[in-house]
Amino acid sequence: MTRTTTTSTLLLATLLALPACGDDDGDTDATPPDLGGADASDVDAFVPDEPVFVLATNTFTPDSSNGNVLVSATLTEDRELDLADAVEVPGGGVVYGDLAFPGVAFVGGAEDPALTRFQVGADGSLEEGGQLSFFPEMADFNIRANHVELVSETKAYVFDRRGANILVWNPTAFERGETIELTELVPEAGESGDFGYVTYRRGDDLFITYNYRADDFYDVMPRTALVVVDTVTDEVTIDVREGCGEMTLGAEASDGTLYYATGVHGTSVNHTTGADDAPAPCLLRVLPGETAWDAGFEEDPRTLVGDRPAGDLVPGPGDLALLRVYDEAEVPLPADADGFAMRGSPGWRWWAVDLGALTATELTETELAAGNTLVYRVGGDSFLLKLAADFSASTLQRVRDDGALVDGIRVPGVLQGGVVQVR
Repeated sequence: MTRTTTTSTLLLATLLALPACGDDDGDTDATPPDLGGADASDVDAFVPDEPVFVLATNTFTPDSSNGNVLVSATLTEDRELDLADAVEVPGGGVVYGDLAFPGVAFVGGAEDPALTRFQVGADGSLEEGGQLSFFPEMADFNIRANHVELVSETKAYVFDRRGANILVWNPTAFERGETIELTELVPEAGESGDFGYVTYRRGDDLFITYNYRADDFYDVMPRTALVVVDTVTDEVTIDVREGCGEMTLGAEASDGTLYYATGVHGTSVNHTTGADDAPAPCLLRVLPGETAWDAGFEEDPRTLVGDRPAGDLVPGPGDLALLRVYDEAEVPLPADADGFAMRGSPGWRWWAVDLGALTATELTETELAAGNTLVYRVGGDSFLLKLAADFSASTLQRVRDDGALVDGIRVPGVLQGGVVQVR
């Protein structure tokens, strides 16, 4: 399918393609403290030994974008943060951190292929440290909020979506290491590739997916790759599954099984313009102890929800996951709607999925909204992002054990650049 796209439409498409998942749940000896905290509006709120979080939010105009990195003493309090003390990142920013590096945040920007190290002060201030360049492999750090993985005090990875590479670096010495070239993943002519929006760690193994669209970012290619990195040896195992596409988000069951489902975009394209543009939605899994797709398992997530369009499986507590489902009875689609229009239509509602039983229940109390999914895992909790209709503000919503969503902090712009706990 050929489409003509203007600059302003590209920026809007960037917003609508935001699904990302940050993860600061690396294997460390640190025990994350309670996610509560004092009032983030006061300097005195940053109490020693209490939680501290660093966030990256981006604001957009029809022809530009700008990033801001800010510090908060809470995620769950129902309050609004401002950008008065934020660090500006031209073009947009992403933030990475882990409790293994107390008080440290690494920030990347859309206009520079480098990570900048910041120290978070006792008063919540951000003090800039050194920079580490990833040029020439990368032209900028316009990547997802989970595409940097802090493995240990001496090893970290950058998942370079454009080059289909993994760049190794030392977060303590702040030095570059080797480049792991994943030639098997390189997109074919006319395609673009991207790593998935969520990572999982099982022992020494790190799991992420790699997926393909056409260069116009509309058509979804009917294949997906499971990429497993041995974080000790840096050896990589790749398992390509034909017939399924856009397996960008997934959730882990309590027994360690990983489940991945087609994203909202792929589901929307298949539903509106057909199988020639995107394959039917899939639900795949990786069994405990395995590093490849379960060859004997492939389900259609629509069968869990009464054959309604469904996509974007995101993690919750325990065996709970959430799945976006379109309600055409509430928000009918125009006859000429395409996948972009359906994804942006405010007809998507969350359903709760029991990963142990593979059953789903509609969460009728959750709001109908556009299918823009951003999820962050912080301190053992999952947080979803509720966007204002004009993308002017974002609200973090914590996923409770029963699937209910509880509003927390609100920030200006789109909180697409990451949420990490650094203390």
